[in-house]
Amino acid sequence: MHTPHSSAPQAFPHHTFAARSGTEATHESLAGPGSTASHPVRPEAEAPSSTPSGAARSDPQIPTVIRCETTADFLAALPRLVGFTAPDSLFVVLFSESRAHGAMRVDLPDGESPEAVDAYIAELIGWVAHAEHQHGTSRPAFVITSSLSFSEAGEIPWRRFAGRLDAQLERAGISPRELCCLAPDGWASYLDLGAPLTGYPLNLIDRSAAAPDSPLPTLAELGQQRRVRPTERDAFAGALERERAKRAHPSFGHTLTAAADWHALGDRQAARLRDRLEVLFSPGKRTLEECASLVSDLTTDAGWTCCFDSLATAASTAHDPAAARDPDRAALSRLVAASDTLAFIAPLVSRSERAAFTALCALAWWFRGLESVATAHIAEALRLDSADAVVQLAGEVIHSGSFTLTTRGLD
Repeated sequence: MHTPHSSAPQAFPHHTFAARSGTEATHESLAGPGSTASHPVRPEAEAPSSTPSGAARSDPQIPTVIRCETTADFLAALPRLVGFTAPDSLFVVLFSESRAHGAMRVDLPDGESPEAVDAYIAELIGWVAHAEHQHGTSRPAFVITSSLSFSEAGEIPWRRFAGRLDAQLERAGISPRELCCLAPDGWASYLDLGAPLTGYPLNLIDRSAAAPDSPLPTLAELGQQRRVRPTERDAFAGALERERAKRAHPSFGHTLTAAADWHALGDRQAARLRDRLEVLFSPGKRTLEECASLVSDLTTDAGWTCCFDSLATAASTAHDPAAARDPDRAALSRLVAASDTLAFIAPLVSRSERAAFTALCALAWWFRGLESVATAHIAEALRLDSADAVVQLAGEVIHSGSFTLTTRGLD
C-alpha cells in the first residue's frame, strides 16, 4: 500500500498544482473516439451550457491558472476543471509535473463482489497507464464523490474500495498524488491517517480561493434544451424567412440546392460554405440572423456533412497529445462553441428539423468527450425521427465509439 500520511486537513499531499480553468480536459468513459472499451470510463470536462433565456453562452476559453495548496483547494477546483459536478463518481485528474493535464469521470462500480471491483479497477488502471504513455502524464489524483455520507457509513465512504484501488495502483507502479473522498457532509483523504471519522468540514472547500464563483451544473443538467418563448420563436421564424428569401435571389450566387452533395461542391462553393459555418465554431452569443444563416446551411446535405467534417477535424486535433501543449486549446474551444450554439438553435427550429439538429448537437457533445450528454441527445433525436439520415449517421458514430476518418473525400 502507498504510505499514508498524517496531516492537518489543509495539507495537500505530495504537490501543489495549477489547473487550467476554462479549458476542457475530461471525458467520462474508457469508451470513446478510437476506443472500444466496454465500461464507461474516459476523459469529460468543462462544458458551459446554454443560457436558458438568451443566446448560447460560450465564453472565450481563456486559460486561468488555479493554484492549489491544499486538498480542500484541490476539491474546490475540480468542478472548475471539469465544468460540472456528479455524485457517485470517480474522477481521475492527470498531471504533467505539477500542472493538471486533464481529467476523466466514471460511475462508481455497481457491484461489490471482488471480481466485479477488480475488473473495474483493472480497466481503470489500463486507461491511466495508456494516458501516461500517450501524454507523458504521471502521478494522477483520484477523487470519489459519494452520495453516501460519513454519518451513514460510520467512516469515510467507499473505504474498502479505495483500499483495493490503492493496492492495485501500487502493483501497477502508479503512485497516486491524492486519493480522497467528497461526501454530502464532509471530505477526507484515504491517505490521511489523522482524518476524523466524520470527515473534515465542507466549509474548508467553500472558503477556498479555488472554488467557483457560482455553482456549476450537474452532469445530468448539461446539455438540457432550454425553453423558448413564443416571441423568440416568432422572431427566429421571421429571420429564417428573410434569410431564405435572400438566398433565393440571384445575387446570392450559387445556392447549395444546386449542389447539395458536399463532395460534389467545387472548391469555391466549399470555401464559402465553410466560411459561413465558421460562426458555429466561434465563441460568443449568436444573433437570430446568425442562427437563421446556420439553419439555412445545415438543412442541406452539403451543410450538415461539412459540419460533421469540421467537428471531426476539431475533435481529432483536440484529442491529439500535441494539443495539450496549446495553452489556448483552440480546437477544444471550437467544439465547446459548436455544442453551445447547436444547443441554442435546436429548440428554435421546426419539429421536422429538430431531430437533425439534436443529432448534430449530440455529435458535438460526443466529440468534446461528454459521452453521457451525447447519448441523451441522440436518444432524443432517434425518438423524434429515427429515419433521418443525420440522426442515423450520428447514432452510428456515437454508438460505435470511434471516428477514424472525416467525411471529406470519402466515397
